[in-house]
Amino acid sequence: MHFQWLTNVSVFLCILGVAQLVAAGKPNDLFTRITPGDVEVCGKDTGVDRKDFEEAREKGALNHSMLCFLKCAMEKAGFLKDGHLEIDQAKEASPDKMTEPVVECFKAVGPISTCDDIQKVENCLPGS
Repeated sequence: MHFQWLTNVSVFLCILGVAQLVAAGKPNDLFTRITPGDVEVCGKDTGVDRKDFEEAREKGALNHSMLCFLKCAMEKAGFLKDGHLEIDQAKEASPDKMTEPVVECFKAVGPISTCDDIQKVENCLPGS
């Protein structure tokens, strides 16, 4: 019984994190969508520390390595598959936060093949 309660809480927190990610593009929210192991893999693959990434993202100052870290995290979270944004998944996760301007901007991003392409996604998010 205790395990079921813990599972329900975990599912709720995951859904809440996805909704917040889509709504505000806040760095901390992305990490509720992926496992700590995936965060570690993205960090090792790019040489980027999560804390440094979060601070730079808040300032709108992501460098190439940080964009690679974000690309990796978006792939792990399921928002980026085979070089394409999964807009429908984001809309399902938080339909009230995916405004028409954000959706249209995401559609205009086109294929994402490089880390630097992620900047186009960042530019679509409010507050970027």
